[in-house]
Amino acid sequence: MKARLAVLMMALALAFTGCVIPPREGENVVVWLVEGSTPATLREYLVQQFAITNGGNLVINQMPADAIIARAFEARSGEFDRPDVVEIPSYATSTLVANQAFADISPMASDVQARKLVPSLVELGVLKKRNYAYPYLFTTRYLYYRKDIYALAEIEEPPATLNEFQEAAIKIAEDNPRKIKDFSGIYLADQDWHDALGWIYANGGALARYRAGDRWESTLSEPETVAGLEQLQELHAKANKGTWGDPINRPWIYLNEVDWKYDAFGGYIDTTVSAATIMGNDSMRARLGDRVRSKTGARVRQWNEEEFGIFPLPGQDGNPAPTHVRGSCLAILSQSPRQKGARQFLEIIYSPEFQKMLALNGKTPANKDYWSMLGSGEFASTTIAVSQSAQPTPAAPGWLYIEQSGKLEEFFTRVMRGGDIDKLTRQYDKEFDEMLNSIHPPIEEE
Repeated sequence: MKARLAVLMMALALAFTGCVIPPREGENVVVWLVEGSTPATLREYLVQQFAITNGGNLVINQMPADAIIARAFEARSGEFDRPDVVEIPSYATSTLVANQAFADISPMASDVQARKLVPSLVELGVLKKRNYAYPYLFTTRYLYYRKDIYALAEIEEPPATLNEFQEAAIKIAEDNPRKIKDFSGIYLADQDWHDALGWIYANGGALARYRAGDRWESTLSEPETVAGLEQLQELHAKANKGTWGDPINRPWIYLNEVDWKYDAFGGYIDTTVSAATIMGNDSMRARLGDRVRSKTGARVRQWNEEEFGIFPLPGQDGNPAPTHVRGSCLAILSQSPRQKGARQFLEIIYSPEFQKMLALNGKTPANKDYWSMLGSGEFASTTIAVSQSAQPTPAAPGWLYIEQSGKLEEFFTRVMRGGDIDKLTRQYDKEFDEMLNSIHPPIEEE
């Protein structure tokens, strides 16, 4: 409520500072944003400010991420209705840039405060030292845990290093202080490579690296990556019990005292706490805690700081480990006839006023200068700490095709189920090398 009020007051203040809305002779710009990324009050502000600065109409449509990706590919041909500006998921940005879907917006570096943006996210939009997209928002990952269960296992403080956390998770699973069947020290779905990347990065590994000669190389078999995979395999064998093959989209059910999940027939099954730790992004907070009823009578979760807590995945040196970050970038379609208006829209997005609004609404902007406005509580401080070293997926031209292939889930499932790591990493390195450097979408076999 406070964040919403702050946004409205800021918008009103700007409206009454003597700004006169010019006649509507500007360009009418269409923007596609990912569903749920930008709150309604902020979208309203963007429309108002665009009318002031440009004089035209701004139309903002919210669409599923996959739909935006597909239409961005199609828009290159000019045969389809297209927007002028799109918000693209971070994992698809480098592929669309390589496919020449976007206009060169390198001259906007000062307008978007490029030097203040997270460098690893900026790289996603770079091709041959030119910028075709700039990062917008991102979400971080950290560990959620049950303080009460850790205390029963005589672990009073979150572990300080990755090795200490490994030992703690295994100890909790072995001790099983509440004597719950198939209890896990940490729940990690075997196919969830997003969470698994934290262990790889903490050991200095990577999924892929850029090599000389304008080529990307899969690095699953390099020693540092293998070290992270070995730790993960041990964790799954000794601390992650009874969760083989479970889906990755509802991990909170294992941490809540009481929850539910779907059965094989689409019905519901009641669940009870079965893990001491899970990993997830910053939005998972709303899914965890005591089950209560809101003022409207709806069932919601209320965070209980006596039982629940969070902490960053610790690195080998005691600092937060680099973890996987999911985010989005903004780009102007190369075929857009309204390049000037599109650039004016980006100027509003990256203005100090709007960046502040994002942070006040709990959104983590790519501009580091505004992270302090996320707040000072446990969640804000952890988000800021983790954001310092968070890493997106590789900026390879064919990365999107790897994600769409399902082979990452396949690889990590085989590793977590005890597969031969040396053999598997060599096998998938060969498969990924070709895909990483592919520019055009693969042809689907009929």
